[in-house]
Amino acid sequence: MTPFFPWLGPLGAIPLPTKIRIYVDDPIRLDGEPDEPEEEARKKAELVRARVQALVRLGLAQRKGIFT
Repeated sequence: MTPFFPWLGPLGAIPLPTKIRIYVDDPIRLDGEPDEPEEEARKKAELVRARVQALVRLGLAQRKGIFT
């Protein structure tokens, strides 16, 4: 989807040019057993979510505008 679809017909389906930045963080080591308690799995999932959210916030802070 683009901001101009469906108002410009087929031309509205052409995406606007944007820059994409990919942020890569250090690997997250998640050791454990397959039958570990659910609470431990939730803690690990929260760790991953928090690290990804930190990278998103970093990217947003460095962004100058929507198309830059």
